[in-house]
Amino acid sequence: DRAIAIDPNRASSYNARGFAQLLLRRYDRAVADFSEAIRLNPYYANAYHNRAVARRRTGEHSAALEDDRRSAEYTANGKQVSAPATATARR
Repeated sequence: DRAIAIDPNRASSYNARGFAQLLLRRYDRAVADFSEAIRLNPYYANAYHNRAVARRRTGEHSAALEDDRRSAEYTANGKQVSAPATATARR
């Protein structure tokens, strides 16, 4: 919460708080935080992965599959990419 209060535009802070919510089994809150991280950084692979985990636990299996797909799309060789290859190619 403090990191978000200091910089409310930092996606990693929402992802971290969402992960804490996930560990506490507050899945709806976790999904909300991961969604905010993704809004701030639409290519944040780890936030998509984490949201997929939370969505599976709330029974949103098709949404979780879409998040898994996005996470894989925005990951190259096990590392976060700044933009998907298709978006980079269009520039």
